[in-house]
Amino acid sequence: MCSKVLYDHDMLEKHKYVVKLETELRDHMPMKKEYVNEKEWIDALDAMKERIHSFICDLMDDEDEYNFMEQMGLTPK
Repeated sequence: MCSKVLYDHDMLEKHKYVVKLETELRDHMPMKKEYVNEKEWIDALDAMKERIHSFICDLMDDEDEYNFMEQMGLTPK
């Protein structure tokens, strides 16, 4: 009886851990989206690049700093 109680408790803990890992994995899975054609995909890609560009520029003082980072991979700051 004692063995069964310990075994059931261990199985319950392992199940909770597996569920937690599955949830974390699902949260980090990349988005999957299908596009009708190449133009739609390129438009979405351009929009994403523009959002990234504007986010980075908001963090920097000027456009020159962004251009320097684009060329050198870092900023003077």
